[in-house]
Amino acid sequence: MVYAIGDIHACADLFWALLDRIADDTTARMGRAVTMIVLGDIIDRGPDSEKMLRTMHQLSQTRDNVIVIRGNHEQMLLDVLDGSYDALALWLRHGGREFLGSFAIDEALMDPDRMRELIAALQQAIAPPIVAWLRSLPFKVRIGDYLFVHAGIRPGVPIEKQEDTDLLWIRDAFLDYDGPHQAVIVHGHTIVESGPEMLRYRIGVDTGAYRTGILTAVGLAGEDRWIIQNTD
Repeated sequence: MVYAIGDIHACADLFWALLDRIADDTTARMGRAVTMIVLGDIIDRGPDSEKMLRTMHQLSQTRDNVIVIRGNHEQMLLDVLDGSYDALALWLRHGGREFLGSFAIDEALMDPDRMRELIAALQQAIAPPIVAWLRSLPFKVRIGDYLFVHAGIRPGVPIEKQEDTDLLWIRDAFLDYDGPHQAVIVHGHTIVESGPEMLRYRIGVDTGAYRTGILTAVGLAGEDRWIIQNTD
């Protein structure tokens, strides 16, 4: 039995509330063996990036049934840590400022003329074991008939030949395709505020937690599919 959790985006309270719901659901289903997969984007936009990094790192290290998939926001952070000014500019426009605030990094360093100092401060702020863990995150995980990725896949390309960039960033070419893939694709990345998309060939689980207050998981067991949210 698998629970796949959509984009958390630094909403720690919503995450813990959802874990309680998942625990109750597991008990109701007679405590069957569980794998929990987080579909990436655990950081940025929301208020608790520092807390979510520590939390997910610890869960991954202490529970062998927890898998965190790399999202485009984790990749942007890694690119910034590697010294990319282009990645830094993009990241600051898409949630990086909130991330830096959670680490209490001086806002003055976000001045365009102080990018080198900002990257250095960020490199000092994040513990090396957490950076190493981020670098180890997989781009995709397959379990049975399901493939778990952050954004989606390139239609018509075999799973083993998918480009990492597509797994992290793809939208329209994947979302507009209504044919079968080699597996049912379970993904986040694209917000659907009306609720998760439970389609024949793909399942979209991102309900925009940081702006809707609703974090969603999908439960999967064979052909059975069900939805769990932090709030009803």
